[in-house]
Amino acid sequence: MMEMTADDFWRFSLDRYSRDGVSEMCLQLQDHAGADVNMMLLCLWVGSASRLLSREELSQLIEGEAGNWHRDIVLPLRAARKAMKGRSVAGDFAGVESFRDRIKKLEIESEKWEQHSLVAALSQFAQKPARKEGEESKADIARKNLEAYLHQIAPNTLENNRELLTRLVEVCI
Repeated sequence: MMEMTADDFWRFSLDRYSRDGVSEMCLQLQDHAGADVNMMLLCLWVGSASRLLSREELSQLIEGEAGNWHRDIVLPLRAARKAMKGRSVAGDFAGVESFRDRIKKLEIESEKWEQHSLVAALSQFAQKPARKEGEESKADIARKNLEAYLHQIAPNTLENNRELLTRLVEVCI
């Protein structure tokens, strides 16, 4: 099995997130189902390597160090950045917007650290052999990873989001 590094994951994420419609689909799932964009990208990334995530692996990724980092660091930075949108201090919109841009850069850097944590957690799991060609397509595995993730975090939203997950996989895998 190929070694999966945090830098590989970051490059994959930047490539996929910049594809037409991907950011909008991810943000829709983030806003309506509470999904973590990095976890969705991880589900796609490991699926593209024919790796199916188990329920236990997903639970550890969500509840472990990476999940804590997301909740304690990424989300507060995002909330601060969003709260600043369109605001001024003493009439200084430009100064606040410049500060907001710096917060956005920190938010992106914090997401990169979250990805490092996700990859480190993945390396702790027993390495299962990749699925053999012909068993299931990489797209099917990625879709199953996404569905399992969404089922764990927001089971009541899965059925309404299956088509969106399928479209996300079609664009990314």
